[in-house]
Amino acid sequence: MAAMDILLPAAIARQHNHIIGANQCSSVLIQTISAPISTVWSIVNRFDKPQAYKNFIKGSKIIVGDGNVVGSVRKVEVITGLPASNSTERLEILDNELHVLSFSIIGGDHRLSNYRSVTTLHPAATGNGTVVVESYVVDVPAGNTSGETCTFVDTIIRCNLQSLSRIAENFARNGPAKSQVILLVLELAACNIFCGAICSCTCIFSYVVGLLYYSSNWMLVFSSEICFSSNWMLVVPVWILPE
Repeated sequence: MAAMDILLPAAIARQHNHIIGANQCSSVLIQTISAPISTVWSIVNRFDKPQAYKNFIKGSKIIVGDGNVVGSVRKVEVITGLPASNSTERLEILDNELHVLSFSIIGGDHRLSNYRSVTTLHPAATGNGTVVVESYVVDVPAGNTSGETCTFVDTIIRCNLQSLSRIAENFARNGPAKSQVILLVLELAACNIFCGAICSCTCIFSYVVGLLYYSSNWMLVFSSEICFSSNWMLVVPVWILPE
């Protein structure tokens, strides 16, 4: 489904019409979330804290500006297992009224050259919920096809949007401080992540600590939250912090 299929306002639709140069690829992904726009936007608009819902990011730091104005720059540290270690990203658009956020990658150790993404939020057709549209354009790395590149990037964005959906819907139901479950995730096997041609690697005994907000069930499917395709994961509940 294309972004224009959900009848975006013309000014917003234009944000998703990327100019695709030679040896570049582009895609659009859409996620419907059962939570108000205000709740979803409060997570998405944190340029200073992308790891709030992007599980492949282990940390970030604002190095130019304050994260609330266009031109701010952040340095992002990527989790072990991806074909990257860090990324330097600049805030291109932050519109709190129209709910538009755009950033570009301007440096770092990764393979996503000339990457630019646009994320917009819209009322769901039912009137209850939010539709998130995220599009991007990026160079195709040497040795890869546009199809391989889009499959890789689409997979990461899809995981991010699914994570955003779970977090926002839980916030809408329970509030962010209903309960805080700290999970220790141990990755216990050599693994191939995503498509081998783009992202082939071995990760042994690396770990991620995730702070999630759930009121019950412990979410023992944290492997799907991280979206590894072929890992053995052990999830260890550590403790629950009271309200």
